[in-house]
This record gives sequence, structure tokens and C-alpha cells, in this order.
Amino acid sequence: MVEKKDFRRVDKFIWELPKETRPDMRVPARIFASAEMLDSAFRDRTVEQLINTATLPGILKYAMASAPVSAARTSAPNGKRPPRSSSTSAGSPTFRSTA
Repeated sequence: MVEKKDFRRVDKFIWELPKETRPDMRVPARIFASAEMLDSAFRDRTVEQLINTATLPGILKYAMASAPVSAARTSAPNGKRPPRSSSTSAGSPTFRSTA
């Protein structure tokens, strides 16, 4: 099972899982998230799906995902949650491969 310690911090908001993490990974897996958002990616299936994406035939360079949008919803300084936008699909991870 993959843990946060298995990720290498590439930049302030870029975390990378080496392709050696799982024998069938063809490319490294990268997630774009703050440290707190990365924690939330382990509570849903974001990390698992990202690793699966890194195993797909034809993938080049990296498998990439952004952290769940719902993880970015934090309390405002006044203690109230920000309003939910109806134009986004909160909680749906975004995956893409690079060419």
C-alpha cells in the first residue's frame, strides 16, 4: 500500500511517486496538491487511480492528477465554509497523461 512517505516533493505543489513503486507502472505518477490536499487524496481513491493510470499502455512521461476539489474547500477566516459552486464537479479527480 502506498503512503505519503513514498511520494517525493518535486515543488511546493507537485508530489511524485517513482515508477518503481509498482512493477507495472510505466511512468512516474504526479499529483498537484498542497500537503494537506495530498493527505485527502489518500482518503478517496485518487492515489490508487493515479497509479493505475501510470500503468496504461502508451502513456508517456507522467501520469498526473490534481487533488480532489472538495479537499480545497476549507473554512474561511470567519469560520464559515465558502459557497459551493454549481459549475464544478467537486470531488472528481482529474487525470491526464502527457505526450
